[in-house]
Amino acid sequence: MPSGLAPPARSNGGLPVAWRISARSHSGSGLPEWNAYFTAGVPHEALTDLLLALDARAEPALSFGGPETVLAAVCARGRLRDADRPHVAAFAPGPSAGISLEDVPPVVRDADPRPGRF
Repeated sequence: MPSGLAPPARSNGGLPVAWRISARSHSGSGLPEWNAYFTAGVPHEALTDLLLALDARAEPALSFGGPETVLAAVCARGRLRDADRPHVAAFAPGPSAGISLEDVPPVVRDADPRPGRF
């Protein structure tokens, strides 16, 4: 890392976080309802599609319906459920990309000070 640059504040799976997308339930809220963290290798098309989908929602922070709703939507677009973890993971038919519901890393968990969030 070149001198003079601060080290990344967060990491995800040992990789530095390059992008954080957050959604608040209303514009006056100081805390987001959720955050999504992405490393530098995530294709810009994926981030753009996510941001456009959030922009199209009336309430981007609420009413996602849980992990089954997400998995059903990505599987309807050609993803396949993981054979070992069909209720929490799906992957593209080729060796490209996947999605899975995982535990929140401790560094991210500490970012939300509200009691009972995790």
